[in-house]
Amino acid sequence: MSSYGKGVPPREGNPLELTVIWGSPKGLARGAAPAGVTDGLATSQAAGDFDGDGRPDLATADGDGSIWVLHGPFTKDGAPARRTFTPADDRGGDRTLEALAAGDVDKDGITDLVGMIGWRESDIDAPNLFFWKGTRQGMAPHRTVDNHLGELVRGDALDVGDVNKDGFEDIVVGETYKGEHGPDIPPGGKITYLPGSAKGPVDAKSRFFHLETPGVPGSTRDTWAFGSAVSIGDTDGDRYEDIAIGARKTVGGKANAGTLIALRGGKNGPTVTGAREFTQDTKGVPGTAEKDDMFGSRAKFIDGNGDGRKDLAVTAIGENKNAGSVWFFTSNSTGLTAAGSSVFGGKAMGVSTAAWQRFGERYTG
Repeated sequence: MSSYGKGVPPREGNPLELTVIWGSPKGLARGAAPAGVTDGLATSQAAGDFDGDGRPDLATADGDGSIWVLHGPFTKDGAPARRTFTPADDRGGDRTLEALAAGDVDKDGITDLVGMIGWRESDIDAPNLFFWKGTRQGMAPHRTVDNHLGELVRGDALDVGDVNKDGFEDIVVGETYKGEHGPDIPPGGKITYLPGSAKGPVDAKSRFFHLETPGVPGSTRDTWAFGSAVSIGDTDGDRYEDIAIGARKTVGGKANAGTLIALRGGKNGPTVTGAREFTQDTKGVPGTAEKDDMFGSRAKFIDGNGDGRKDLAVTAIGENKNAGSVWFFTSNSTGLTAAGSSVFGGKAMGVSTAAWQRFGERYTG
């Protein structure tokens, strides 16, 4: 994980460091920073074997739109990890990589990396989604990922997973802002599905889903920022990986209370058949929807009980005056279920519960 110095707020210009917290038979142990890895690490991380040597590596983004790749093994004695520097955009500029995701998009047994730069008014026409192919020599130079309309994909959230069960991992990008992005982004936002192939993501076969797509729960009348969170995982054990999508929704008259929408995977990619929606007012979900809770603002699939089906962690970063809380949904043979869902905040993890802590704002792993 990356962190700032004690008592130092996260603002531009502060140095950051990477801390590795070691696992053990008794749980997480004390953290340590590998030697030489204490500067410029920032907004997002993704783990994978980017050089195919069987040892996990870590990609982390800095505030200048660049990637640091820290090659394993990481050692407890602080031995230096090899570092490589890969620019995200040859043209440079003040551009921050908002998200990274790792997966084997071309099915060659080596992890690839996808990086997304958030929307900036000053670079509206600049490329915003990048693909780095993993090779035995490390990550190859990036290429820009386009969609089938010829417009560059830009967005707010992304993940990688095998939605159509063909063995190639696919990319899903959430794009929430219409503005000047172009007519292909409908009011309320959308997600873009880009299937993987032996040559990487297949731009020409991208598909879009939004609040005006028949079968997608919600409406542009009371929902916006559809795609503010995306996560991919198999919830029902059919090996088609499903997609969780966050959106800001008015629930029971409470603006921005938030919602989580789940689309199932199929042989042609995402499908609206069997789509589900969860809010804090859904039967079985703890709590009550409140104004500006932003339930669904972050989401992450994990297998919390080891049954082979992915469960889902969902954050409401606005809960309790922006202290933040995380809901945990289990799954069964039909997918995600509200039955037995639970909620916890910073107190359960031994961290601050003060306002504006935004507990659960980021997931890594």
